[in-house]
Amino acid sequence: MARSIFDRNFTAIKGITKASDALEAVGANFTVTKRDVFIANTSNDNEPNAQRAAGYAAMVREDNEAFLGMVSANYGIVQYRKAVEATQELVQNGEATFGFGHTYNLGERLYLVMTDGSVADLGSGVKVKSYFTLVTSHDGTVGFEIAPTFVNTQTGAVLTFNSSGKVWTKHSKHVDGRIDSLRHRLAKVREFFKEFVDTTRKLATVRLSSADAEAFIKEIIPGDSTRATNIRDGVIASWKGGVQAVHASCNGTLLGLYLAFCNYCDTDKTVRNSKKISRASAEVAASLDGEAARQKAECYAATVELGRKLGIL
Repeated sequence: MARSIFDRNFTAIKGITKASDALEAVGANFTVTKRDVFIANTSNDNEPNAQRAAGYAAMVREDNEAFLGMVSANYGIVQYRKAVEATQELVQNGEATFGFGHTYNLGERLYLVMTDGSVADLGSGVKVKSYFTLVTSHDGTVGFEIAPTFVNTQTGAVLTFNSSGKVWTKHSKHVDGRIDSLRHRLAKVREFFKEFVDTTRKLATVRLSSADAEAFIKEIIPGDSTRATNIRDGVIASWKGGVQAVHASCNGTLLGLYLAFCNYCDTDKTVRNSKKISRASAEVAASLDGEAARQKAECYAATVELGRKLGIL
C-alpha cells in the first residue's frame, strides 16, 4: 500500500489493544487543568499590575505547562483518556483495530485513526481501505467526531467527505453511553463505505473529454491566481497520465478525475508553513479538516451530482 498522510505524519499504533497505551504512544496521555487568567495593566500605574479575567480560564498541560487555549471558567474539561476509552472495547471485541494517532501541535487536538479492515475494489483496479478518524479536543470545539477517511491504497490519498457519514456528539460522562454511541457511529461509517463503493464503481463508467474535465475542476478550484491555475493543471496532468493512468478503465473517467484530485491534494499541493504549528500538524489539519479536506469533499459531492444529472446514480 502506498504511503498516506497517516504513514507520513501519524504514529503507527497497530497491534495496540488498550486505549491508554495508544494515547501513550502518540504523546496524548497527559492531563489538562484550568488556570486563572490575568490581564496585564499597561496603562494605569495606580492599578494592580494584573487583574483576573472573570469568567475565563486557561487550559494548561500539567506535564509541561503548555498553553492549549481558553475556555469559560465553568467549562468542564474532558481528558483524552476519558474521551477515547470506549474505543478499547471495540478493539478487544474484534470490531475494529487501532491504526494511527496524531497529537496536534502542543496537544490541542487528538486524531485517532481506526479501521474495521474493510477493503473494496472500485471496479477499476483501484482498491480503497475503510478507515475512520476520531477527532476530539479539550475545549469543546470538537466534542467527539468520527469521520470516514478512506484511503486509496494505490496512491495513499485520504478521501474526506462533508457531512456524509460524519457524526458528531458532545462528550458523554457515562462510558456505557460512549460505547453504544461509538458502535452506532461505526455502523454509520460501514453503511457509508458500502454506498461510496457502489457510487464510485458507477462513476468509473463515465468518460470525460479534456475540456469537460478542465471545466469540472475549475468549478472546484475557481479563480485565475497562479496557485489555483497550478492546482488545476496538476490535477489534469495526473488524470491524463499520472498515477491513475495505471488502470486503463480509470484513465479518462469521472472516477479517475476525482481520485486524481484527491491524490494531488494529499501529495502535491503545498501546505503553507506556520511558525505557530508544526509542519506535520499543518499537513494533518489541511488533509483531514482544513482546506484540502474541504476541497476533496467538494469534489466528491460534485462528482455525485454530475452522476445524478447523467442518470447513472
